[in-house]
Amino acid sequence: GEAAARVRHPNVVEIFDVGEERGVAWLAMELLEGECLADKLDREGALPVSEAVDLLLPVLAAAHDAGVVHRDLKPENIFISRTRDGALIPKVLDFGISRVVDDASGRIRTQTDMILGTPQYMAPEQARGDRNIDDRADQYALGVILYECATGRVPVDEGALYEVLRRTVHGEFAPPRSHRPELPADFEAVILRALSLSPAARFSSVRALAAALLPFGDDTAKVRHSPSLAPRFDTLPGAAETLRGPLPNATLGDTGVEVDTQPDARRTSRLVI
Repeated sequence: GEAAARVRHPNVVEIFDVGEERGVAWLAMELLEGECLADKLDREGALPVSEAVDLLLPVLAAAHDAGVVHRDLKPENIFISRTRDGALIPKVLDFGISRVVDDASGRIRTQTDMILGTPQYMAPEQARGDRNIDDRADQYALGVILYECATGRVPVDEGALYEVLRRTVHGEFAPPRSHRPELPADFEAVILRALSLSPAARFSSVRALAAALLPFGDDTAKVRHSPSLAPRFDTLPGAAETLRGPLPNATLGDTGVEVDTQPDARRTSRLVI
């Protein structure tokens, strides 16, 4: 709640309040109608390149300028909201394991010496349990989502938890065009750069990734996102303090490593940790 309350942006779900009632923590947020990107991919499979780009451009830099690193970006956490007039607006959800950087002190507001995230969307540095995780890890996750939108599958989609993490750390996956040869080579190059093993080899920022993707969007997207590339938003320095009060261990990441042993309906190999 503290993390999401720092951002007021049309492509981030709005958090109105947080609290605790009889030992149960709760969040009050806006009501959305539509479906998550995961459901859309399950139903339609690989998307046209322009449609994938148009869906992701609005959310690429939604939280980072406010000092929030999401750390669990995946299709389930991108909700395609439909407005009353039929417009589709993608929204970023679930800041449960996000890392908040205090602008004044530079202090990390969550622990970083643990593995957090969804294995198939983890950056190599997350899979290794590195401490210094920044927005380039989210950029890697966005690269995985782009790969999935373009091919209908994630780069590392088979194996037990250890095998998924090992292949991620070593960059063992097939390029997108091996699954879908008709993809533009330049578009594949953008995805592969976002999926670079070294954070330094990725784009300098998610906005730079957005700039590289913009030529592949449709004409409407090019007009909408140039030259700013993503909608600007208001940061609310005191927003967290205006809530009902901090919750003890309010960030789910503070509880340590959790492994969901229930098979995921979309992929039996996915575990949420």
